[in-house]
Amino acid sequence: MQAVAAVLLMLDPRDLGWFRRCVRRTTRHRRIYLYEAVPGASDSPSGCTNGTAELVAGAADLIAGCACVSGCPACTGAAAGT
Repeated sequence: MQAVAAVLLMLDPRDLGWFRRCVRRTTRHRRIYLYEAVPGASDSPSGCTNGTAELVAGAADLIAGCACVSGCPACTGAAAGT
């Protein structure tokens, strides 16, 4: 998602950060937070909030296009944050 968001917002991927948090331990639902790591890097006040469906679809397409079993940095972008 970080790589796709960087393209959608026309930013350097290092300008964005992310982390995930378990919402419900019983169901293992997780929530992903994508944030601007460098204040003012994006000129868009709404960021990706208006393009959430496009962001998720782009991330799914990026992962599906990788021939590796679990994705790789060359195809999906380097993993950052946890």
